[in-house]
Amino acid sequence: MKSIEEEKNLNGKRILLRLDLNVPLDNGKILDATRIDKILPTLKFLISQNTKIIILSHVGRPKGKIINELSLKPICEDLGNKLNKNVKRLARKSALTKKANEKAITVLEDFNFETPKTQNFTALLNALGLQGKKSLFVLGASNNNVYLSSRNLKGSDVITSSELSTYKILNANQVILLESSLEGIESNLSK
Repeated sequence: MKSIEEEKNLNGKRILLRLDLNVPLDNGKILDATRIDKILPTLKFLISQNTKIIILSHVGRPKGKIINELSLKPICEDLGNKLNKNVKRLARKSALTKKANEKAITVLEDFNFETPKTQNFTALLNALGLQGKKSLFVLGASNNNVYLSSRNLKGSDVITSSELSTYKILNANQVILLESSLEGIESNLSK
């Protein structure tokens, strides 16, 4: 069988891994991490190749039920510590890179609406050519008038840089970053 390390051009590819991470746990503590340690070289290789890794696994036999004692949380935390990576931060970076490569990020000067009116936000969407498209506006700080102006519009989302998530980035057709959000985003991505 061919090794993943023999593959060429993995950059940006999604890799689905079915891993046996069914390690013994006692009150959320890992008793034997051998199975986790054995997959680290493969994961480190895939990370170095800038791949998007999706891991499928389970603990015990929950038989379709949610059982807190069989959560993968301690395993994820152990993997995160051993890989010395903040997985959420890397995912946000990857999502923003994807949007930048698609030319789906716009940086705007900060703005405010004197009063919260949907027509103001609709005019902004029209000016940006975003009417009817999923758009994500990222503000540096909470702005009630901008938020209230957008809340009735389907497909438009207004958040602050501290609320930025991978899902919100990937779910939008266009990401609009206000200048005041850039410092917060940069800070969040460098932690």
